[in-house]
Amino acid sequence: MLSGLEAHPADSDSSELFIVGDDSPARNILQSSLTAGDSHYTVTTVTPDEHTEGSVPLSTVGLIYLDCVPHTDTDAGPLTTTTPRIVVGTAVDPPDAFAAGATDVLPLAVDDHADTIVTRIEATVAAASHHQFSTDLLDETSDGIVVHHPETGEIITCNDRFYRMLGYDPETTTLSLADLAGHNNDFTEERAVRMVRRAAAGDTETFRWPDPTNSGDRLWVEVTIKPATLDGSTYVVSTVRDISERKAQEQSQQADQAALERFQAITADPSLDLTTQVQDLLRFGADYLGMDIGFISKIEPDADHFEIVEAVGDHPLIQAGNEADLGETYCRRTLHADADSPLVYADAANEGLADDPAYEKFGLGCYMGAKITVDGSLYGTICFADTQPRTEPFTEMERTILDTMSQWLQQELERREYLEEVEAARERNQRILERIDDAFFGLDEDWHVQYVNDAGGDVLRQAMGNDYDNDELIGKHLWEQVPSAIETTFYEQYHHAMDNQVSVTFEERYDPLDVWFEVRAYPDEQGLSVFFTDITERKQREQERYILERAMKEASLPLTLSDPSKNDNPLVFVNDAFEELTGYEADGILGQNCRFLQGPDTDPKTVDDLREHIEAEESYTTEIKNYRQDGSTFWNQLDITPIYDDDGTLLRYLGSQSDITEAYRTREIRRRLLSTTQKLMNANTREEIAEIVVEAVVNILGHDPTVVYLRDHAGEKPLTPVAWPEQVDEVFGGPPEYQNNGPLLAAFEAGEPVVVDDIAARDELDAEEFRPVESLLLVPLGEYGMLGVGGYETGSFDAADVERARLLTVNATSAFSRMDRRQELEQYETLFETVQEKRYVTDSDGYIELVSEPLAEAVGYSPGELEGTHISAIATEETDANRRGRELDLLVTPDTVSSSFEGTLQARDGTNTPVEIEISLLPYENRFRGAVGAVRDISERRRREAELAVFQEAITEAGIGLAMYAADGRFEYVNDHYAQLVGHTRESLQTAPIWETVSTLSAATFDGYWDSFEANETRTEETEHERADGTIVPVETTTTAVEIDGDSHNLMLVQEITGRRERRQQSEVLHRIMRHNLRNDLTVVIGRIKILLEELDGAAADHAEIVRENAENLLNTIEATADARDVIGRDIVRKPIDVVSLLREEIEAIEDTFAGRVETDLPDSRTVLADTPLRHGFQHLLANAVEHNDADEPEIGVRVTDAVDREGWVAIEIEDNGAGIPADEIEVLTAGEETELHHGSGIGLWVVHWVVTRYGGELAFEHPPEGGSLVRITLPAADR
Repeated sequence: MLSGLEAHPADSDSSELFIVGDDSPARNILQSSLTAGDSHYTVTTVTPDEHTEGSVPLSTVGLIYLDCVPHTDTDAGPLTTTTPRIVVGTAVDPPDAFAAGATDVLPLAVDDHADTIVTRIEATVAAASHHQFSTDLLDETSDGIVVHHPETGEIITCNDRFYRMLGYDPETTTLSLADLAGHNNDFTEERAVRMVRRAAAGDTETFRWPDPTNSGDRLWVEVTIKPATLDGSTYVVSTVRDISERKAQEQSQQADQAALERFQAITADPSLDLTTQVQDLLRFGADYLGMDIGFISKIEPDADHFEIVEAVGDHPLIQAGNEADLGETYCRRTLHADADSPLVYADAANEGLADDPAYEKFGLGCYMGAKITVDGSLYGTICFADTQPRTEPFTEMERTILDTMSQWLQQELERREYLEEVEAARERNQRILERIDDAFFGLDEDWHVQYVNDAGGDVLRQAMGNDYDNDELIGKHLWEQVPSAIETTFYEQYHHAMDNQVSVTFEERYDPLDVWFEVRAYPDEQGLSVFFTDITERKQREQERYILERAMKEASLPLTLSDPSKNDNPLVFVNDAFEELTGYEADGILGQNCRFLQGPDTDPKTVDDLREHIEAEESYTTEIKNYRQDGSTFWNQLDITPIYDDDGTLLRYLGSQSDITEAYRTREIRRRLLSTTQKLMNANTREEIAEIVVEAVVNILGHDPTVVYLRDHAGEKPLTPVAWPEQVDEVFGGPPEYQNNGPLLAAFEAGEPVVVDDIAARDELDAEEFRPVESLLLVPLGEYGMLGVGGYETGSFDAADVERARLLTVNATSAFSRMDRRQELEQYETLFETVQEKRYVTDSDGYIELVSEPLAEAVGYSPGELEGTHISAIATEETDANRRGRELDLLVTPDTVSSSFEGTLQARDGTNTPVEIEISLLPYENRFRGAVGAVRDISERRRREAELAVFQEAITEAGIGLAMYAADGRFEYVNDHYAQLVGHTRESLQTAPIWETVSTLSAATFDGYWDSFEANETRTEETEHERADGTIVPVETTTTAVEIDGDSHNLMLVQEITGRRERRQQSEVLHRIMRHNLRNDLTVVIGRIKILLEELDGAAADHAEIVRENAENLLNTIEATADARDVIGRDIVRKPIDVVSLLREEIEAIEDTFAGRVETDLPDSRTVLADTPLRHGFQHLLANAVEHNDADEPEIGVRVTDAVDREGWVAIEIEDNGAGIPADEIEVLTAGEETELHHGSGIGLWVVHWVVTRYGGELAFEHPPEGGSLVRITLPAADR
């Protein structure tokens, strides 16, 4: 009878096993054992008669045949080629089983060996599942991709993987072709351009190239370059793979290859008998593994008997012929069903074996052993050992060598037994050959076919190219009929077997048939018997597995896998790159949660956020401070990705790490440099600006030898040193002079930074004058001067140093420019103030002789009260001192007409007023007579300057571009950030047309775009701007139509949104899929429930009705979600819109379904600043009022009025007499927290909240005394 047993009905990870066999007790034993304890298997058992086509479930992960063989036609349908087919029992010969398609044969009786059989089945199934999982994991990795211009070869774009491969931050770095070439004579930029052009012409190439990394190292990559057509244009695309680890491993691989070749030489030598080969093999193994002892044992586990049959080494207890109890040997552990194969102990004493009987008896510090089975039965072990422990763990190659030795011994022992039995079993074998399904044929000593089975006949017919039947094949000469096989491995091996009378086993591909064969050829005096199996699929799987293993091994990105199904989500895999990054070895950290990387300075908030995303099964990227094993810290860009199976079950978390310490340090330096901006802008003199620059270079950039030179129009030399630290005086005796035909003047005149890597290599510089400085960084301060920085080593400055210095000098240049503008402004304002009324006249001692009434009133006096008093009565002490100093300056510089300074006036009531005072001397001949002072109140200017500084600081810190343009489409103003964003300078954009950077506009379309703006309209939209190099950058712009002094202008704020656009596109795809699938499935559910309601009654009908209501609510929620996405995802545009018209349309939509009364108090029209998505808010409020109004006579009221408490605002009120909105939901909405809402309002009320707040409005909820609820939306009127 067909029966099934589900091991864990609630376990979504359960897998199906299928058992076929007549022996019911044996089936029951295996079924019980495979589903015992924590097993995740579900087992189905059938008899061979019940095993028909279609009886095997699609979820089957393995088939077990009890004393019978697979049925290819029956099994093939639902299963993959990797599904294990395991034959168990003693009634079937292994050749029959393999010929029928078995992947493994266990010639053991279930009654006696159930545990061994179950262990082997579980291991085989697990290995097949692991192979599939590893293949899925490979899809998580990617190569670097670079797109080139087909003619110039220049880089157009490249993916983030390529940036990170070379150590760059893709958000802040733009690579060029020059960054990847020109670093030696073999890999020049010209050569790269030639290869790009060849590829553009259709010549695809794969080559190796040393790419320079951000850290200055060379990274060897393998590049495949080919043409591609993107959007109708031809480009050249390079696929870049990191092969540096592969090259580093070549030496190790060559050593391993030499070992394999030595192994092959021993095992393939026809002149050696088996005993000599075994001795040579043991000596080779001991030498390769670095051990003194090698031996082969024969074991009888039931008798607890252990005997050494072959041995090398001088250990007295480990010699051929020695015997011992199996329990006193390590080999008993090797035979254990749960033991790894091979079993290894690198340091037995420290791995818990100090008290083991084997350690006490033999004193072996390290051990490596593998089982040897012959014809499915245990023979013994092959082992290597040493009295001393190993200093390094055993490698995978060493394990593979031992496994290969074990397999070779197994084959040779089987072959020896076969040759010993062949004569006695010839007649039996002949009968077997006649019924075998595997391909087989026999040849006589002259290579004529003597016998052939059906499978062998099929292969021979294909190879001969003739349609002979089996009888016609007899007598045919193999090589005459198949000449294409001459000079192939088949020919060589068959002749080797015949000439030397030795069996041969080999695997080879026969090209004419495009088939891989596993061949076993057995000679005797009469000819050659050949068995061969088609192993093409296995070879393909092996190649896929090899590719996968190499890809995982060579991955340069640190990778981890953790298992969320286990307690504390422990690590189950880390690659070599992770070990190299953290200093931890895999053996010491597998099984632990990855939090061991955290330390005292790790941010707890970041850890909490990471934990929350993991618990929510969400992908997450963050930056976190981690600790290496040696205690050193590094900043880690951590990416966490959940991995699911086809059923959506979470299997693993894939973690990737990137060391971004240098990028983080660069950001910190940039932040500190930007913090000096305010100090620069507050400086009062050029010298003070220069001092601030020097201080920043010394304290932030860390370079003591620093000098600022300013332009001297009147001096003999164009540049004069004005600021330097004390160290320059101590080391050089003052700032060095190197202007004549030197790099300082050259950099100033060119306006570009110059880096002198080696002063001694520059003929125009005296290296002795600069010692101990050996390299220079020279950066212009615009037209104002130069910054010179020295390094104590050659090559002290890289591109990052230049970038940081330029950031500082840009801000300093702005400060110089601002000072020039302020001086010009002050001169203008002085001239303006001179004709005003706030004036005074003082004598030579500072006593007031005359004062204007406006000035006297400003300080709380009458003119008569002030005349005759000292000016210090209304000026602070500092102001009075500055006045005297300015008068003295004018006396010694007679050509100067006036002098201005800022000071402070003191009023009678003690208040202070900031003022600007312009002093002009009274005419005099021989004696100073006094001065005239013109006073201007600068309180408002100080306030405006402070506000402007705050605004500029906020814009700069937020990374926002700012631009303004007029009706002619030309820029009137751009800030530095916007100019940098589009790759221009502020000067080059000044008066340039806006369509030079806004790719969606042109001279032909600009007028229409300008006219589309209403007065004071603010419009937020996503668009694309074009950089100077032709590349495109996605941005979000917020444009406001403003009027200044009667002229119209558009003010535009710009932010780059590259990452946001990619995330939104991914979100939209996911939303469309989820919405479509959920809506379709719910529609089907609702339809089926309606059918059930027609047939059910009583409690069952009530339950079905509840299910229907909830399903319809969920369907409504899905539609509300679409409205929410329309609101959130839409560009913010504020324009005049008639709310009365929107409300009338929504009221009309509900009147047919609303059983109550709708009262309205609406004007003909009323416009507010909003947009059409406002209708979603009205729609959900009205729908909520209808759906949740349980009054006997339901009513809804809709009103539009002027807002009571806000002039120039409009109030929209929607009221109902239902149960009202619960207070806890109102509290959640008012707080803006994304918390679950009840009362059926759900996403609908969130849509109302979002749409109102996005247009700058306010949302209020009230509970009228007579009951029900009132919702009030307040929005700014369009005509205010």
